[in-house]
Amino acid sequence: MNNLDIPLAELQQQVREAWLAVLNVGSLGLHDNFFELGGQSLQALRVSAELKRRLGVNVPAICVFQTATVAALAQYIAGAASDAEFEYGSI
Repeated sequence: MNNLDIPLAELQQQVREAWLAVLNVGSLGLHDNFFELGGQSLQALRVSAELKRRLGVNVPAICVFQTATVAALAQYIAGAASDAEFEYGSI
């Protein structure tokens, strides 16, 4: 587990739900690509805001671009959360 105290599977689900809320797609797998689903910079900002609302942490929109899948973004958040330099509320 990470400092968010959320198992990775639950974190993936929260990220997936944030993407679904923003991208308005019917289905979404853990390895579907953000850009192939129609994601752009505005949607990345909205995903970032949605994750802040859901998880209480700041995930920069650039991280959505750099990770590009639900699984990779959840792994990034989990890794950042377990990093000794992590401060709650900011990744």
